[in-house]
Amino acid sequence: MHPLSRVIIGLTLAISFFAHAQSVFAADRSGSSDHPLIPRFAGSEIIGYKAVNYDEFTLALGKAYEKTMSNYVLEKDLTLEGKITRILYLAPAEKSSLQVFRNYEKAFDAAEFEPMFSCKGNSECGWRAWFTGAQTLGGLRDYDLILGGDF
Repeated sequence: MHPLSRVIIGLTLAISFFAHAQSVFAADRSGSSDHPLIPRFAGSEIIGYKAVNYDEFTLALGKAYEKTMSNYVLEKDLTLEGKITRILYLAPAEKSSLQVFRNYEKAFDAAEFEPMFSCKGNSECGWRAWFTGAQTLGGLRDYDLILGGDF
């Protein structure tokens, strides 16, 4: 697997995983599965899943900001093409985003991923909806609303 493909998968998993809620978990979404290289955070469930053999993905390599009214762009990005797998997990309510993130950092390191960009909060990431909404799964983007500034 090309290193950038692994980064895309890792980034998508990390971003998507920050969506945690205060409710009891349901079973994994029908037809979904974990990615073979990265295990899920303990106690989490798959609530969104999409895998396509060939598509385009914009990888954030910099802060998202408003260029003109309602026109948000990234300071730096990389558009990639290939197999795209998006997994949206619901983490246990008692776990913090930071705890989940640190767990995934360890898993990515063990799988020999190399970070290309990392940020936290509005001051480093910019427009949060680009990271927590636009890059998640259609119909599930409202899950980012429960995060507040914790992303």
